[in-house]
Amino acid sequence: MSSQFKLKGTIPVYSKFWVAVAYIITCVIYISLLFLLAYEEEKQKWYFSGLFMALIIVFCYFIYWRWISKSIFSSNLAYNQKICND
Repeated sequence: MSSQFKLKGTIPVYSKFWVAVAYIITCVIYISLLFLLAYEEEKQKWYFSGLFMALIIVFCYFIYWRWISKSIFSSNLAYNQKICND
């Protein structure tokens, strides 16, 4: 009975909590790396490292909402359609 609910080729659905934790950890790693890079450079370049940090945060946010959330939604939707059709 459980085999009829299996979908081939779908992305595994993770809980949104763990996706958010992975997103936060990724942003913290990027920010800490940028702080290390900025610390090595001259003090005048803090402004540019701050802009670069903001761009990376926006990029992480874009990745999270465009790919991860979309894949969770589409695999949940496909699973729900499979259950409703059966």
